[in-house]
Amino acid sequence: MRLGAWAQIRLRALRCVRCLHRIACSKCPSDVRRRRRACSRAIVATGSLSRNCLLKLRPGSPAVLLALAIAVSTMHADARAVRRLFEPTDLELEESGIAELDFQFGVVRGPDAYRLTVPDFEFDLGLTRQIEIDVDGSFAFEGPKSGAFHYEHLASDNLWLALKAGLLSFADSAHTRAFSTGLQLGPKLPIANGAHGIGIESLALFGLALTHTNVIANVGALVDPATGGASRPAGIEAGLALDQDLDNVDKWSMVGQIGAVRFLSPDPGQLQATAGFAYSPSSYLSLSAVGMAGFLRGSDRFGVLFGVAPKLRLFGH
Repeated sequence: MRLGAWAQIRLRALRCVRCLHRIACSKCPSDVRRRRRACSRAIVATGSLSRNCLLKLRPGSPAVLLALAIAVSTMHADARAVRRLFEPTDLELEESGIAELDFQFGVVRGPDAYRLTVPDFEFDLGLTRQIEIDVDGSFAFEGPKSGAFHYEHLASDNLWLALKAGLLSFADSAHTRAFSTGLQLGPKLPIANGAHGIGIESLALFGLALTHTNVIANVGALVDPATGGASRPAGIEAGLALDQDLDNVDKWSMVGQIGAVRFLSPDPGQLQATAGFAYSPSSYLSLSAVGMAGFLRGSDRFGVLFGVAPKLRLFGH
């Protein structure tokens, strides 16, 4: 952009955060121009000014510096707009040769836009009694950042390819109480929109099993693939997963999760919870319905998800 003694800069319409009046047009009434000096918290509204609203501004003037700062911060925020949501996992390890496909479909209101999940998926394959392969990812149709309820593009999350291993396990003689530990670790592949480079995520897992209750604590860290020219998202994460049996035949259960991420990079924190019910008509099929709610700026606001998780044997007997 060329700047002479006087510069003509085409800006987006500045609006006051509180009163929402346009405050950047040189043809605005004098009372609005005075409000421009009083309103220090101005934001960029969508839509650019018409040709009649070209502002003649001195280079280095406060208005020019404000406009450039807003433009840079807006570009930086767009460059980091990749969905990174932490979902606590369990310590269930599949038998050798057994594969589980866990799909979730539903509508979610994200931090900026609605999305139709098609699906959020997890693939688990047991290699031995104590080791399995996990593949975790998500695809969704996402709407505009204005929050309008329609879908305009396909969005994907980075793909986490991990090994999950059971480490230690202790149980009482009656097998009514047990404590176990595990580890899940692996690279994150950059398939999200605009992502590049390989990331990594690791979780330490601690499980407590009572007669009808299973609680799993997750503690770990992540470094995601980079997006654009921004720094890599990195942070620490922790959460709890709950599975409460509602009968004595392992068919109905109440499920819930709460997870949080404290980013060490300039990304908004996450605190998210889910709660719902699961039904298992057989040991090879599970159905679920859960609601979700977020409590920090980086979390999804709310949503409803329906899940189906079939199992099948790929090898062995």
